[in-house]
Formats: sequence, C-alpha cells, structure tokens
Amino acid sequence: MTRGVSKFLATARAMQTGHYRIKLAALQHMAALGVPLRTMSPQEKKRMEKRLKRCPRSQTAVFGVPLDVVVSRQGLECGSLLVPRCLAQIASMIRNEINTEGLFRVCGSSSRIKQVQAQIDEGGDVEGGVHEVCGLLKLFLRELPEPLLTYRLYEPFVRAMKLSQPRHRLEAVMLLCLVLPEANLSTLRFLMKLVHDIIHTPGSLMTTFNMAAIFTPNILKPEDVDQSTTTSEVELTNHGTCVNVVELLIEHHELIGVVPLHVQRVALEMGSEEQARVDYMARSFGRQRSWWPRMTRKRVGFASRNQTVSYSTASSLLRGQSLLNVDHDLQNNRGGSGRHVLAAWSTDSDRHNHLNNESSDTHSAHSALSTRSRTDRPLPSSISGLDSFILY
Repeated sequence: MTRGVSKFLATARAMQTGHYRIKLAALQHMAALGVPLRTMSPQEKKRMEKRLKRCPRSQTAVFGVPLDVVVSRQGLECGSLLVPRCLAQIASMIRNEINTEGLFRVCGSSSRIKQVQAQIDEGGDVEGGVHEVCGLLKLFLRELPEPLLTYRLYEPFVRAMKLSQPRHRLEAVMLLCLVLPEANLSTLRFLMKLVHDIIHTPGSLMTTFNMAAIFTPNILKPEDVDQSTTTSEVELTNHGTCVNVVELLIEHHELIGVVPLHVQRVALEMGSEEQARVDYMARSFGRQRSWWPRMTRKRVGFASRNQTVSYSTASSLLRGQSLLNVDHDLQNNRGGSGRHVLAAWSTDSDRHNHLNNESSDTHSAHSALSTRSRTDRPLPSSISGLDSFILY
C-alpha cells in the first residue's frame, strides 16, 4: 500500500450510504477539483424513463432489471454490503475455483449461460462451471438498464482521470463513487474486491490491466443515444482512460465508499438532511418546478364528464364561488336577498354588470377578495367537490 493511500485511509472513515449531506459535500469538492457534475437534461430523463419501461415485469426477473430493484427483491448481506443474491452465489463459486487459469478471459458455453440465465430469472440458483459462471457475471452487468457506474458519471470519471496530479485523480474518482446510488456503490465495492483477489492469486495468471480491460465495457460506458449495435466513437476514444479508471478502482477497492474527514466536516456543517436531499436532487436532476404551474389538471366535482378541469378553470370557479359567498353576505347585511344575487349572476356579463352597479366600498371589497384568491396558497379546502390533484 502506497504512502498516499495510507494517509488517505488515516483521515477517512466509512460513509453511511444514502446520506445526502455527504453526497452534496462530495459534489462541492468534486467541483473544486475541476470535475463538476452537470445536471441531467430533460432529454436524458426521457431516455431513462424509456429504458425503465423496457425492463422485464416479472417479479423474479434478475437480468435486465434495475440494480436497486434486484437488491430490494433478492438482496443478500455479504459482510456490511447488500448485493444481489445471484452475484453473491457467483462470487462464492468463483472463489472456490479461484486458482483456475484464465478466469473471465476464457469463454464458457454460451448456450449453457443462456440456460442458467433463464433459470435465475425464474427464481433458481446459479449453476455451471466456473467459466460459465464468469460469463454469467459479465452478462448480468452488461444487461443492466444502466451501467454499474451509470451513464451520468461517465464524463466525470473520464475528466477525473485526466487531472494532472495522481492524488487528485484518486480523490476525484473515489468522490464520484460516493455519488453512486446505494445499490451500485455496494455492488461496485463487492465486485472490485473479488477482482482484486483473483488478480493476486498466482494460479489465475490475470493482471490488473487485463481484468480492467475485460470489465470496462460492462460497467463504464457512455449512453448510446442512437441505440446502434456498434461501439460509438466516444467510447472508442475514451476506452483507454476508462480502463485506467477501472484499474484505479481495482487497486484501491478498499477506498470505495470511504469518506475523507474534510468531506465529513463540510457535511456536518450543512443544514437538515431533508434540505440536503432537496438540494442534491436539484443539482443532479434539475430543480423541479413549483407545484403551482405543475398542477395543470385537477379532479373536481363540478367538472366535465371525465371529472377533470384545467387549473385555470378550477381557479376561476373557486374564485367565483368566493365572490358569490361575499356578495351573499353583503346583500344580507344590507337587507337584500342572497338568492336574488345568485340568480342574477347566471352569466359572466350579469356578474360584471352587478359589480359595476355596486357601491364603491362593495366593489373594493370584491377586488381585494379577488386579488387574495389569486395569490393564496394552497387553494381553499372548504370548496366542495375538490378532492384531489393530478400532478404531472
């Protein structure tokens, strides 16, 4: 272990995954190192939604299913890490044959791999020879809807490896790992530890560079916007840099998920965890529009056949009912008939004529109420028929 790594470990401690203050502090330090994380664009969000819609719907499916879903369904604790059950079984079988030469380099039977894949998707266990099991692991990683290191972090990882100082490269890569989702972070640490152990087993005859070159296309790749079957120009250009990223992760697997103390201090100085979550989501996925313009349709009792109206229509109806209630009270106070007022306001023109004929003080009261009705948040809950909002 190098001196720089020992010093890094001496000033760090394990993180609590899902801690948004730590993630937010990591983003700030990444930006200071020259590796900012850009906000996800609307086009990227749409493509992510399309990928999720194409995922298998079976409750027992494993291949092609988002990693967090697999972990939530079939997660297995391996030490302090929660990883997919199939991955834990694969790692156990590989460790039993860890002295086998050419692990992950020698190809197994493709038909047997497909057969075991179908068996696992139906809820079965991992079976087969060690080379088939290695091929099954690569297939699992390759068929994830999003790579283990995510599409969003592809460019930051490449940028991190181009920093001039080696210690800055190491710190930036490890800070980027802290931004990964919890399931991805646990699986990455578990996988890199397995690969590290294989490399340092004399019988495997595998080097760090060889293993990094094998795993890089499966865990770190750019998003294929055109959905082509060939390797993109961007992936070819950055392939060497990406291999260096995976090499760094293998060599320093013990640092994955470890938070430096200076990041911890910044995180502790932040506000509440909930506020940090809001800020982190805004930085990562874009600040959501306020609820006011997003509530474009409402479910109301006085609506059309499908029981929905536009927000502007609902606002007008609510404001009109408020004005009617006030006019009813004003007429009662002056000895008039509230029923007569309601009947006279059968149309918008009648309502405006009635308002114009009122005294100045009554007209001022109506104007003040109308202004207040347009600015109050939330909408009056006393209006009958308004039972729920349909948000986009």
